[in-house]
Amino acid sequence: MKINSALMSLVLCCCCTSAFAAQSLAGHVLNGTSNKPSAGDQVILLRLGEGMQEESRTTTQADGTFLLRISSPGSAHLVRVIHQGVNYDQKVDAAGRVDVEVFDAVDRVPGLTAKVGMAQVQSQESGLLVTEMYQVVNGSTPPVTQRSLTNFEFSLLPNAALESFQARRRTGIWVNLKPSAIPGKESRYAVDFPIRPGDTLFRFAYRLPYSGIANLKITPAYPLESFAVMHPPAMEFKTQHSADFTSPGMTRGLRLEQLTNRSGLIREIPEFEISGGAPAAITPLTPNRFESSTNQSTPTGTQAATPDSDQALGLVAAGIVFFAAVIFALLRKRAGRQKSAPAMQQSAGSAR
Repeated sequence: MKINSALMSLVLCCCCTSAFAAQSLAGHVLNGTSNKPSAGDQVILLRLGEGMQEESRTTTQADGTFLLRISSPGSAHLVRVIHQGVNYDQKVDAAGRVDVEVFDAVDRVPGLTAKVGMAQVQSQESGLLVTEMYQVVNGSTPPVTQRSLTNFEFSLLPNAALESFQARRRTGIWVNLKPSAIPGKESRYAVDFPIRPGDTLFRFAYRLPYSGIANLKITPAYPLESFAVMHPPAMEFKTQHSADFTSPGMTRGLRLEQLTNRSGLIREIPEFEISGGAPAAITPLTPNRFESSTNQSTPTGTQAATPDSDQALGLVAAGIVFFAAVIFALLRKRAGRQKSAPAMQQSAGSAR
């Protein structure tokens, strides 16, 4: 009888332990700037569904570890770590453990650039819709996060009406942001979305009055490595100097106009004219590379992108992917020409 009682106690103990493990989440937070455990950070468990609901919270220990209570084991969850005022989100996988990397925050990271920029224009009954998108790269060493009220500054034409502004990390969740007007700078706005190490995508859309012709002057927030304009083939694209842009071809039914980069980083984009084009809806494109399975979730204090806006974002992102491929192909072609030129000259000299 004693043996049976001991066996029963052991079984009950194991069952309780298993139940506890199934309803808790262990994790670790590493400071990527110092490469040491991050102690004292707030850790929040968010349940995904209709928005985000906080389920539990805790603080990281001296060794960077944490343990969170899960009250809804069957739901999808997101872990948010707050380090020096910046949120770092990580989806909870099936393994039931989360490792999150955070970085120290600074006011300004020197040398930030945008790897690629894109402006997509489309005529509609309500005017000209312009969508700009930029891929900003933070390659700081050691890696740090730029946190500032003016992390991303942008300009609008005086007669433009801003429709939306969204941002996200390359693998993060699109969030809606409300830009603030910069005092003393007409039609100049800024958002404080943190620029973490790696890639950050910024996208905003605005409308302009359009009677069949418009002149656009785009001012990039950061120096660009490359820039292009996408427009329907029914619309005509003109610049004051024809050599400013080249036209590599079509992508997804849109014509691509590539800015000629003659001096390294692009700091100014020449004004261009767009004309013609019958009013039409934006072509819905959703390339998988820029899709997020968590777009339906709403981070605290923000609103997730709607399916329609995701399609518009996908359209611009598709152009970025194609544009990068075009640039790579052109560079390879140019390198091949340069490599073959000496050989051709040597062959011609031998013939003489």
